[in-house]
Amino acid sequence: MRRRRELAQAGRALGWLILAQLALRVWSYIAIRRALVRLPYRSTASPIAAVECEQAVRRAGRIVRGASCLACAIAAACLLRREGHDSTLTLGVRFGPGHRLLAHAWLESGGRRITGGPETSEHRVLLRDMI
Repeated sequence: MRRRRELAQAGRALGWLILAQLALRVWSYIAIRRALVRLPYRSTASPIAAVECEQAVRRAGRIVRGASCLACAIAAACLLRREGHDSTLTLGVRFGPGHRLLAHAWLESGGRRITGGPETSEHRVLLRDMI
């Protein structure tokens, strides 16, 4: 039963990740955010928890090779939003080798980092968006 739940969550995460990747190619972040905050809540007997969302998006990311950090954050935000959980999407920048500007996005919910990994401490926050 648990394995079935994990697979279902990974499948939903995969759908949201593919949709997020496509949306980022067509629309601006502002347009995507407007659509995201309009997502209706879905009432389920056992809503997805933050840790389950993290695992589901990680599994989906293994299938969608090259998925951007922003697409992963948006996909996780969609999963959590549908279940009635608030989250915060953060965009940050830092200088890399050769003074190259590098951007990164991550999502947090319930005091937990859902996407983006732990390497965000070097980034200067440009945008922190409550979703």
